[in-house]
Amino acid sequence: MGIACGISGATLLIIFGGNISSGISNPIGDLCILINSLSYALYLVMVLPLMKKYHPVTIMQAVFLMGSVMVLPFGWGEFTEIQWHTFQTGDWMATVFVVVGTTFLAYLFNTLALRELSAGVVSVYIYFATLARCRICYTIEARISPMCYI
Repeated sequence: MGIACGISGATLLIIFGGNISSGISNPIGDLCILINSLSYALYLVMVLPLMKKYHPVTIMQAVFLMGSVMVLPFGWGEFTEIQWHTFQTGDWMATVFVVVGTTFLAYLFNTLALRELSAGVVSVYIYFATLARCRICYTIEARISPMCYI
């Protein structure tokens, strides 16, 4: 049910995205969202047997290694343009927070949850958490900056 809920949300974004968006609809972006949802649903189902055999950190290492190899050809140009020498302490702290806190730990906790819960329950949590973050952003940040929606 959770996977169906996620796929339904992505499908609704694709179908009605132009009507509820404040920007220009991009079919390639819509397709990427759909592929992302389908891929993550497939991952949730495929990782269950691996959870019985391997430690969650080992699974996360493999996932991030494969993901890095697949993204590298597309992002290498932008990565080489980053002027690392201009980073200040706050920039490094923000980078570490995004990479470790909101990416690695989020995926690790989801993988740990798969040990105790079904893939459907974990996927419902993931999509509900996204909706909750959007609502929090709207409630708090909308008063500060319209950039919250970007």
